[in-house]
Parts: sequence; structure tokens; C-alpha cells
Amino acid sequence: MHSGPDYILFPRIVAEISNNYDVEVFHFSLTQGFWRNSEWGIPPQPASPSGAQLFCSFRGIGSEFVHKVADKWNHFVNSLNGIFCTSLLEMVPLLTATPRHFPFAKNGSEDEFTLHHRYGALASETVCTENLTPWKKLLPCKETGLSEILSPEKLYSSNYHSLSIHFTRGCQDISKSCRNRTRLELGLDMVTDIDLRSHSLVNSCFRFTNRFIMFLHQSVISTGKLIVAIVNISPTEKKKYNSRQYYIYNIHEIPTHMFPFNLHSQYRRKLDLSQQKPSSLFSVHSFLGIADQHAGKIITSIENLQSLPQSATYFHVIPWFIQIYFHTVKFFCVSLSGRKGSESTVPKLLNFVPAKSRMKPFLLEYQLFLPAGAVCELSFEFDKAFLRVTDYPPDANRGMYVPAAMISFKAEEEIWQKNRSLCGIGGSRLVSVFSEVLLVSLPVPDFSMPFNVICFVSTAIAMLFGPIHSLTTKMLAAKLIPVDEADKDLVSKPLFTALILKLWNLVKVCIARLRDFKNRKKVA
Repeated sequence: MHSGPDYILFPRIVAEISNNYDVEVFHFSLTQGFWRNSEWGIPPQPASPSGAQLFCSFRGIGSEFVHKVADKWNHFVNSLNGIFCTSLLEMVPLLTATPRHFPFAKNGSEDEFTLHHRYGALASETVCTENLTPWKKLLPCKETGLSEILSPEKLYSSNYHSLSIHFTRGCQDISKSCRNRTRLELGLDMVTDIDLRSHSLVNSCFRFTNRFIMFLHQSVISTGKLIVAIVNISPTEKKKYNSRQYYIYNIHEIPTHMFPFNLHSQYRRKLDLSQQKPSSLFSVHSFLGIADQHAGKIITSIENLQSLPQSATYFHVIPWFIQIYFHTVKFFCVSLSGRKGSESTVPKLLNFVPAKSRMKPFLLEYQLFLPAGAVCELSFEFDKAFLRVTDYPPDANRGMYVPAAMISFKAEEEIWQKNRSLCGIGGSRLVSVFSEVLLVSLPVPDFSMPFNVICFVSTAIAMLFGPIHSLTTKMLAAKLIPVDEADKDLVSKPLFTALILKLWNLVKVCIARLRDFKNRKKVA
């Protein structure tokens, strides 16, 4: 698209946010599931990890622009968050890194402009229809045409699906002659299971509405006859590319009275599932090694089954609560050709950025040399940080996510010929493969303790508040009540008066006994 106010095909909202924040390149993806590269081979390029991923290059002039990059990145993430109804705000700044070697990046400077890169990953992000609807509105056909045959039921029940947007300024070869051009690629990748009973791919990916195919049941037919008009539309042109047959239809040459027409394909034979599945020449897997409540170990296994060695770049963003010991980074390779022993090589460090607590993550970038027909492992040990109560997510007992590691390399002829339809960004041989997202269990406090303390204190206060309030708010005073002569003995006497009366009664008893003793003595 040429630069200008022509937004018939190009989405206006993408052009506005890219111009407002000086965006040169950005790649955004939302992925549910994991691409099993050891079974399915090289993923469609550009590849996407599980969750949300966002890479952006900002184009500016001078040293003053460097201080504005963080603010532009923050506003750009906020804009995408509002457009696609996501939770991307969680990646700023906790999961934001500044890479130097990234597959989508244009390294260096162009003329007087300098490019500044930012990368963020949010492994816990989920994908739903609220993300699919804005993505479909970016298509030139909006919610018609291609969008009509996308089935959300099929999409979200699949094993793997990914929505992506790749924006860049200039041509694929980044030549200066097309500096005023803008390129936008919308990608939708999906892996679904086939019907094992029929071994057919019909209707496995799309939902054909009445616009394309109309299915009639016997219960909706009022008469016993059904008249069907069969229209055969031949393709305008046929092309064969990479052993695939393509049919091209020129819509303008089809008469208007022939619309709507049936656009679908029928498979001549069933799938032969007995054929041996081809092995993948390159795969990456990450997993946790020794792990307890205080420390652990992250291991990334890289399998290179090519006949030639491969040079690759290791890129990994690790949250700040995973505190890496840099001196424990180890890399070694084991040959699968039957040769005994292992080959220990030293990876070339390209970039290492230490983390800051609650500010930014760790960033590891290594240049690796992978021997032919070998399995290599890159590992490092870490400690788990002691978090505050406010640092834990609502589902803290589930654990904390660590974004996937990425291996990028330039595909050799062996992989290129086998995956030519999937490899490369804009026709290049640059390939990226992601590992699994890791789930790390951290020491979790007793979140019910504040509740228990509040209940205990509230109960104690409620029991003591009544008597204390009564004693402190009421004043004690004597009250005189008139009593009849007959009821005087029933009225309780004051304590001092009762004591005097009791002593007087004792004295009277003693005097009476003394008189009685004297009278007896006189008689005797």
C-alpha cells in the first residue's frame, strides 16, 4: 500500500497507531496450544509461541528519542490491548525486553534514523472470540467473504490455532525505492483432528453457510420433489507451485446471474493414515530439571537431524522472579550417529541483560553451533524470588509462567526444500522455532491467614464491645425507693449498715447469755 489516506483495503486503525508512535516494524500474535515441532515439523513462519507475543521497532532521530521509546512502547501496547480485547498491559514493564538479535528486527540504522527494538511475551494469555472478531475486521473483506467461512467452533476446539499480524514499512527486500510503502500480513494457523471414521478433510476447517453450500433435511421439504440447478464454473487459470495445484477464478468475468455459486472442493480419495509420518529435521523442547520450593534448573533441548551443522541464535526472556545464576550456563551436544561421548562447546554470548525486581526480566541471547545429527542442551540454574502478597496472581497455586525459548536460524537447503511453503519471512530463509511454555511453582503463602485473623479479632471485639460500652457509657447512682414497714426486713441493707447490724446482734446475744449465766449462779 502507498502512503496516503487510502484506507479501502488497508485498516485505518493500524495505520494510525503505527504513525502516531513511529512504528517501523511490529509483529503481534495470539496463540492457543503448542506447535509440536517434533511431530508436525517446522511451524508456519513467522512462528508464534503459546500465549501473546509482541515485537516492535521504533524509528527515531537523535539521542532524545531514546528516552521516548519506553513511553511510545507503553502507549502502543495500550492501543493494541484495546483493539484486540487482551490483557497485554501485564507485559509492561515486567515482561518487556530490549533485544539486539531478533528475526523480525531490522538491525542497524537507515539514513539518519535509528531503530529501537522492544519485545514482550505473555505466556498466560488465552485466545477467545473477543480476539477473533477484531482480527477479522482488519481483513479487506471485513466480516464477509473469507470471514464467513471461518468457524469459531472449529477454531477453538482445535489442537492449535494462532492469530498474527505482521506490519512493516518498505518492501520485502527493504530497498530504498519503496520507502513509502507499507506491508501488512494477517496470518491464521490451525491444526485440527480429522474424522478417524471417514478419513476425510471435508468441513474439517470451515463452516460453509448458505452463501456457499445449502444442506436440506427431509423434514423441511414440504413436497416430494426438489429442483436443483447445477452450475459448473471453470477456473480462469490453473497454476502449479511446489507440487500444489492452484485454481484462479476471475470474479469480474462471471455473469451476475450465476451468483451465488458453490465454491468448495471434493477429495477423490480418503487419507491413508498408515503411511509413515516424516521425521522433523529440527525441534526444540524446554523443561524443568531439578526443582524444589527454593531453586530449580531450566533445560532447553535442541535436536538437529540435518546432514549439515547449523548455526542458530538462542533467545529467551525470563521473568524477574526466576533469578538466574549466570555462571551455571552450560551447553553440550551428543551425537546420534552412534559415536560415543559428548561434545562440549562454548556458546557465543550475544547479549545478557540482568533483571530488576518488579521492573524488567532477564534476557539471554546466545549464538549456538549445532553439529549435524546431534542433540544439544543448554541449561542454567536459578533461585526463586521471595514475592510479596501483591505479586501473586489470583490463581497463585497454579504457578507462574515462563515464556518460551526461541531458536532462530537461516534454513539450509535440506529444510528449505522440505518446508518451502512454510519457511521464511517475506520469502527469506530465516526460520524461528519456539519451545514449550514452562510453569514454575513458587512458595505460596497462606492466603486464608488474613481472613482467619479478621474473623478472630472481629469475634473477640464483638464479645467485649457490649459490656465495655455499657460500663463506659452508663453512670452509677443510688436510687431511693419507699418501702412499707412490713417489708423492711425484705429489703437488702447496704454493706456497711448490714455489717453494723450484724455486730450489734452479736453484742446483744453475748449480753443475753451473760445475764442468763449470772441468774443461774444466784439460784445456785
